[in-house]
Amino acid sequence: MIRSWRSLATDPLFQDYHDILDIPQHLLRGVARFSAVCRDLKGRRMRTLSGENADQAAARILRAIRPYPAREGSGEL
Repeated sequence: MIRSWRSLATDPLFQDYHDILDIPQHLLRGVARFSAVCRDLKGRRMRTLSGENADQAAARILRAIRPYPAREGSGEL
């Protein structure tokens, strides 16, 4: 059974995971492998980074989107 990430956020099984460092390594390896297979099947380039906590990941995302201006009225960052 495949669940969306949104449903994981409300699943009681994962209620104690507040940061990527809280997640067991075997689950992270499984997610990385799943992402790699999906990426390969779609022919997309992507790099999986590890060892970053939520604050570091958020900062990286904000740096990545900074060069792209928001569209007026779109509600985007």
